[in-house]
Amino acid sequence: MANTINIVDIAPDTVVQLTWGQLINGQYVQTSPGSQLIGAGQGTGIVSTGSGVSPTVNNFQSPNFVAGSKGWRLTTAGYLEAYEGLFRGSITASGGAIGGWLIGQTYISDIAGAVGLSSAVTGGDDIRFWAGNTTPASAPFKVTEAGVLTASSGTIGGWTIGATKLSSTNIDIDSDNEWIKSNNFNSGSTGWKIDATTIEAENIIARGTLRGATFAYDVISAVGGQLMVANADTLASDMTALDSSTVTIKGDTTFLVNDILRMKGVATSGIKEEWMKVTDATGAPTYTVERDMKDEYAVDSNPAWKAGTTIVKQGAWSSTSGNAYTAPTLVGGTAVSALSVFGNLGGGTNDAKIKLTINGTAHDNLAVELRPEASNVLVNQTAGVDDEYPQGADWYCQTFLTDADNNFLVSVRLNLSMYNPSAHDVNVSIYACDSNAIGGKPTGNPIKTVTVPANTLGSGDNTFTFNQLLAVSTRYAIVLSHPEYDNLNELDWWRVTTDVYADGSMGYSGDSGSTWTIDISHIDFNFSVTTMGVVDSYAEIASALQTTIRTETGLDETVAWSTDHFIITGVTPDYLISASAPTTGTDISGASATKYLDLASGTSTKGGWGTGGWLQLFGEGTNSPYYSVFKRLSGVYNDFVETCRLGNLNGFLGYSTNEFGIAIGTSTNYLKYDPTNGLRIRGTSYSSSDGSAGISTTVTTASLVGKTITIKDGLITGFA
Repeated sequence: MANTINIVDIAPDTVVQLTWGQLINGQYVQTSPGSQLIGAGQGTGIVSTGSGVSPTVNNFQSPNFVAGSKGWRLTTAGYLEAYEGLFRGSITASGGAIGGWLIGQTYISDIAGAVGLSSAVTGGDDIRFWAGNTTPASAPFKVTEAGVLTASSGTIGGWTIGATKLSSTNIDIDSDNEWIKSNNFNSGSTGWKIDATTIEAENIIARGTLRGATFAYDVISAVGGQLMVANADTLASDMTALDSSTVTIKGDTTFLVNDILRMKGVATSGIKEEWMKVTDATGAPTYTVERDMKDEYAVDSNPAWKAGTTIVKQGAWSSTSGNAYTAPTLVGGTAVSALSVFGNLGGGTNDAKIKLTINGTAHDNLAVELRPEASNVLVNQTAGVDDEYPQGADWYCQTFLTDADNNFLVSVRLNLSMYNPSAHDVNVSIYACDSNAIGGKPTGNPIKTVTVPANTLGSGDNTFTFNQLLAVSTRYAIVLSHPEYDNLNELDWWRVTTDVYADGSMGYSGDSGSTWTIDISHIDFNFSVTTMGVVDSYAEIASALQTTIRTETGLDETVAWSTDHFIITGVTPDYLISASAPTTGTDISGASATKYLDLASGTSTKGGWGTGGWLQLFGEGTNSPYYSVFKRLSGVYNDFVETCRLGNLNGFLGYSTNEFGIAIGTSTNYLKYDPTNGLRIRGTSYSSSDGSAGISTTVTTASLVGKTITIKDGLITGFA
């Protein structure tokens, strides 16, 4: 009956239908529809849902359980055998196997123990992964708790891992021998090697500082090209192309304000060169610089130099006193218009004037001879056997070609005949031609016209003055017209019937110059063209200025043209040069017959002198080999001079052929020696420090002023 307690004894392995409150073999059983509870007391034990549970002695299992095959079993000893399961909590085990891996107290390993993971804590850098040996510490592959990796084979980042080295196609890194080398290394022959004491290689490029305390004895060393010995360092960081980009060096040396720096090497856009000047050194080793002293690059388009590029000091500019230079721009417009003014001076009477103050002495109204070259008769055709007569709309022309040097048209000469001349105008004009070929015709408006009354002309040669600047190697036409003629007067221009002038021909227009016919037989008129050269470059003007200054002052100043200004440099390092407007004349760009070059306009007068220099060995190239000493003259980037040479003297101090020796000094003060010419000395005074020996200009028999003394074959010459 339900809800009663019965004590029954059930045989082992017997399954019965239980009712409420039964005790089975001393175990309390509580049942409700669809569930069973077996346990030591109410509310504890094993719960099963549905059917398919078969209690046995000390076990609880599925009815189909076959050990190692199917079903499941749970023993009272806590052993569970099943096919699969889901555990939502933790699984803890200190032994056993799973998936072929053995589970130990502090490790999981394969059956052999050659591969595994360890959780053992010894207090050191314990091995956490190992493979290849049953003793983890001896395994060829292992990883410690600190991340130390040991491997004796494999690849990493393209490198092959060996027992004692890493290797690639061309390079080995060897830990046993403690070296890095190329695979083709053969000492003294091929490849390269770096070890603890030596670097051996075929070629070495050092972008930074190269230092050495000892050079090996009895070996041959070679440097291709040039070797420079100078104060230098390397960039510690990249430079941009901006004008404002600063220079930061590694700090192996120190630069100062006004140091002139040079860089040449591979930039982001190829091999480049740049000159700079230090303007602020307070942030050393970072320096503010004036970039692109050579004015070679556009604004903010300088080379973008990379870290490691060498930067070399090439002397400095001292801005306290000494040699000075002025940098005036020409008054009156651009360089082109100013040059045009010079080119049109003509003749030689309108020389420019300048005024300079040198070391406190004013030199006023110095005449600069800007005369063009001498006159040149470009064409002189004198024959004449027939004539043509311009009248009304009938115009005649003669073409000619200027040459490459003389393009200032002074005048033209025409051989004419006059019959009953009147006061009617005769026009002689210069036209451009529509082609540079022999058949080129007059075109456009006249470049210049000279008009004279017919009754002022005579029969024979008549000269018409133009003073007109033309283009070089260009065809022009002389056009003769007499538009107001009448039957009572006639103008004839004599001509020949054969080709006597290869670079021109006569031509005819019947419509007052609107259309032209050039004589295909190259018949020429009787004419001549007189031209002269012109001042056509600022270099010519600089040369004229230099000649004037040296002649008028007796000082060996130099004048050069640089981009858009003149540079006047003094040779003595203890005085200044300044420029001012002369007291007479007008500006060179004006129209006055007396003109002056106003060097004071736009002038930047700077006092100071170049300091320092460098040594340079030229191992190959023009006139090599030789060793030179260079001295900086000013703050202009390329204003330096070679003062001493040892080796091949060709190209230095008057040598024009290969001659080996030594030469020191300048063109007017020097000491030179070579086997062919012996010892040669030139200067003003040479003596010992106490005056007891030597050569002095005070001794008239040994005066060297403007002379050269030569010592050769035991003879001393040059005192005459």
